[in-house]
This record gives sequence, structure tokens and C-alpha cells, in this order.
Amino acid sequence: MAKKNRALLAVLGPMGLGIATALIFLAVYLGKNKSIVTIKNETGLDLMGGQLRITSLPKEQEVGEIKSNDSAKVQFEKFGDGRYVFSGQFKGGKTMLDSGGYVTSGASYKDVILLKTRNDSLVADFRQKVYK
Repeated sequence: MAKKNRALLAVLGPMGLGIATALIFLAVYLGKNKSIVTIKNETGLDLMGGQLRITSLPKEQEVGEIKSNDSAKVQFEKFGDGRYVFSGQFKGGKTMLDSGGYVTSGASYKDVILLKTRNDSLVADFRQKVYK
């Protein structure tokens, strides 16, 4: 009986250690899947509302009103590889749609989207920073 227990322990011990290692890896890997985006309105116009999404996610995040020279934060978690897409509606009827940046699953980001006016057009300038 003791030989059977030792044989069983010799098989189950490494298997249990492997499972524990895999679970720890997944917890760390999945825990790093976050993006915090700061949207800064430098257009000179008040943003009445907007939407920000990552192309790998089915839903977008609503961005409320952002006055000129003000900012707002949006957070995403558990996403796959994709790009940011921003659309916004400004006071006076102007609208914008722009995309940029790139996020990958398993990494975390602290990104900034600068909303600007360039040659009479509204554009979004995407700046990214990966952190661990």
C-alpha cells in the first residue's frame, strides 16, 4: 500500500505543480489586460459627447462632455488585439471619426488621445505607453 501511495505521489505531485504554475501564469497574464485612456480636448470646441472603442470588443465606451482644454478618462479590460476608434460630436455641429494606436492582449496601456484641429479638420492624435 505504501508503494502505491508513493507511486501515486510521484505522478500527482509534478502534475499538481504544473497546474498551479499554469494558474499563476494565467492570473498574472489576464491581470495585465487593461487600458486606461485619457482623452484631452485641445480643439477649441466643446465636445458634447463621444464614443471610444477597441475594435476587438463588441461594445464601445461612452465619453461624456469634455469642455475645451479639459480631459476625461476611459478604461478597458479584457480585450484582444485591436485599434482604438474614436467618434465625437462637438458644439456647433462638427463631428469627427478617427482611429489609431494598437493594443494587444496580455499587455496594459496608459494611452492619451489628443483631440486637435488641423487644417480646419478635427483629428485624434494617439499616443501610447505600455506598462507592466
